[in-house]
Amino acid sequence: MPPVHRRARLLGSIVFALSVASLANAQAPKIGTDELLARLTTLADSLATRDALSGVILVAKDGQPIFEHAYGLADRESRRANTVGTSFNVSSIGKRFTQVAIGQLEAAGKVHLDSTIASVWPDYPNHDVARTVTIRELLEHRSGVGGNIFQRFATLRSNSDYLPLFANEPLHFAPGTREEYSNAGYVVLGEIVARASGESYYRYVQKLVFDPAAMTSSGYFARDSLPSFAAIGYTRQRAGGGDASPTAPLLRAESMQPNRGSAAGGAYSSARDLLKFILANRAGTLGLPVDLRRSIVAGGSPGSNGVVAEGLPGGYDLIVLENLDPPAADAIVQPVMSWLGAAGPGPARRNAAAGATGAAKLPDSPVGRIAAHYLRAYNSGESDSVRRFFDTEAVSDSTRPTALRVERYKAIYADNGKLELATVDEATPTSLTVTVNGAQGHSMSMTFTVEPAEPHRLASLQLNISR
Repeated sequence: MPPVHRRARLLGSIVFALSVASLANAQAPKIGTDELLARLTTLADSLATRDALSGVILVAKDGQPIFEHAYGLADRESRRANTVGTSFNVSSIGKRFTQVAIGQLEAAGKVHLDSTIASVWPDYPNHDVARTVTIRELLEHRSGVGGNIFQRFATLRSNSDYLPLFANEPLHFAPGTREEYSNAGYVVLGEIVARASGESYYRYVQKLVFDPAAMTSSGYFARDSLPSFAAIGYTRQRAGGGDASPTAPLLRAESMQPNRGSAAGGAYSSARDLLKFILANRAGTLGLPVDLRRSIVAGGSPGSNGVVAEGLPGGYDLIVLENLDPPAADAIVQPVMSWLGAAGPGPARRNAAAGATGAAKLPDSPVGRIAAHYLRAYNSGESDSVRRFFDTEAVSDSTRPTALRVERYKAIYADNGKLELATVDEATPTSLTVTVNGAQGHSMSMTFTVEPAEPHRLASLQLNISR
């Protein structure tokens, strides 16, 4: 296979990790453009009236914006309004910039995806990790590198500042043996970009991603010196954790965000710039093989929520950025995708694998990963694996303690056996409904819901077993 084709295959599975269908073969939308825009206008106006929408919605068709509107306030204290040019904290959507940077360096021969961290960074603080973890495993969240990067926010002013928060921790699992979402792994990737290029991560992304795509409103801005065109995030969450009450007052989110983003997320960008990013990737402007597959990428943290859904039926792209808590953007994204037929049955909803078996694939999203982890624990047939899942990856529930959940698992497993994923029925960044088939012949509908913000623990799991 010629080298350029090999790179296209590798980058197609990594850089576009959420891709599900070719734009060239995209199905027709369920409704026409006029009806789509009318419905979207009514929905957005209703949400904005209730202060449930604060941000920008951009819909493009065949690469050209056909709906671009701003709602709410970028700064509630000064009453500065959001505009279509406002930049927002895009949270984990920024991982896409890191993926592109690594892809560029791989194409230039400066990194090799199946080489270890040590091949680029021989003095990485944890020598055992550096010798065993590959760059590909970091990209695919299969490295075992983990740790909490959401602490000591005031001291985090560069990507390298995040390293002491986790670098000396042991691996969470043997590299390549399973998948676990890893912000820490992407911080490591950012430092690999710096070492392979000879420039800081921020400088590299500015020169090789933002500038070629003409993304003039994007950057890794410090929270304490935001430019005048950037929105301030507002949250109903409170420091110290706990669920956010929908009636709690909105407060500035600076104290719950790092002072500056990292290669794991936290860049600022506008909806217009993200459309430019999409189009640059499609045109090959960023030096990567052209890849026209559909993808959905989401990001969320206190005071920040965004979704980029590209290549929807009919040649539509949808970008929603808000300076409110997740899952604010879902109120726009889920209806639009449903109207277009992007969330209906069939291959258009089958995102890249997140660890389950079967013909369908779970989305590479927080809720998709939780579902994969649960199914993996369930199919182990071991009560201890299920107990560990609920103890570490689920919100505690005094009405349904772990012991009770494990007993229910035993009963379901005894009646159904192992489960195989059949279809993905509904998917948003925070909720997921799937159908699974049991080894005993029964089918089961499972609805997973996760917390809207990090660490995205399982909030609820509903089961409906067919006989």
